[in-house]
Amino acid sequence: MSVQTMSNNTSRYLGITSGVLSLLATTGCTQVPSIALFGAYFPDWLFCIVGGIVAAAILRTLMPNILGSEEFGSGALLCYLALVTICAVIGWLVFFGG
Repeated sequence: MSVQTMSNNTSRYLGITSGVLSLLATTGCTQVPSIALFGAYFPDWLFCIVGGIVAAAILRTLMPNILGSEEFGSGALLCYLALVTICAVIGWLVFFGG
């Protein structure tokens, strides 16, 4: 088998593979993840982020009672950001079944 033949076969298989993968990637676009609210459509993740912020704010007020201390040290911002992210992902899974 010559190098030219191997090159043609490789490029043909690469083209077929990329075509199949692009078709498989578009199968997730069948449903728009948005909610109609007051005549406008808002993405689901927007509600999850707002819910995550509210849940993290509530948990932040309860944390001194649960942990016995409010000290997070120098990583407080990172801890609260992680708490918002965890609450938002849990909200996504509970309400939208993502």
